[in-house]
Amino acid sequence: MRIETIKCPSCDFVGYFEELHSHMAEDHRDLVSVTADGNHWAYEVCCPTCGESYRQPIRLNFNEAEFSQVYHEEIIAVATNVLIGHYIGEHVLDAAEVDTGKDGGPNGVGQRL
Repeated sequence: MRIETIKCPSCDFVGYFEELHSHMAEDHRDLVSVTADGNHWAYEVCCPTCGESYRQPIRLNFNEAEFSQVYHEEIIAVATNVLIGHYIGEHVLDAAEVDTGKDGGPNGVGQRL
C-alpha cells in the first residue's frame, strides 16, 4: 500500500508528508517541548493518538540565547519528523491493510517512540 496523503493526528488537516510536516511544525508546536538543564538541552515529543512520548538529548551545549536564536527551529523540525514517523508507522500503517511487497516487509517504516 502506498500512502498518498496523511491526516494530521491533531486536527482535520490532510496532506502529503512534506505538507503535514510543515503544518504540524507550525500549528502543533505544543506536541514538541524543548527543555534545558543548565546548558544541556533535550526535546520531547508526545503522540496525540496514543500518548507515548520520546525524549532525545541534544548533544550540543549552548547558552539559552544562542540556542533560541540559532537552533530552536531546526530542533522543532527534527522532533516533528520523529513524531510523524511514529504516527505513520504505529497508527496509519497499523490501521490499514499493508501491501507487504515481494520481500514480505511493509512498504513503510515506523519508528517506535
